[in-house]
Amino acid sequence: MVSDEDIAAYNEMRDRMLRMLFGSWLKSVRVEMGLTQAEFGKLFGITREHVGNIERGNNKPGLKTLPKMKKRIHQREWDRLDELERALIEREGWAG
Repeated sequence: MVSDEDIAAYNEMRDRMLRMLFGSWLKSVRVEMGLTQAEFGKLFGITREHVGNIERGNNKPGLKTLPKMKKRIHQREWDRLDELERALIEREGWAG
């Protein structure tokens, strides 16, 4: 039988991988836009440090920041993120 600790560890690992995927994607979007972390952060009202932490997978954007990102980042980029997430989920066997 799987313990609660095992389930929690698995969920943390999965969440970390998804944060890292999002961060890597966000960095690629920022670089394609030709912006520094500071310039990118100004677009969304967050610090350069927070942008860096998101890009490294240490943090995720807050509930106020994500809608701002959704408005400023082109839909094709969000579609690309969806494709990356689906590939990761399939590769890791997370899909039902």
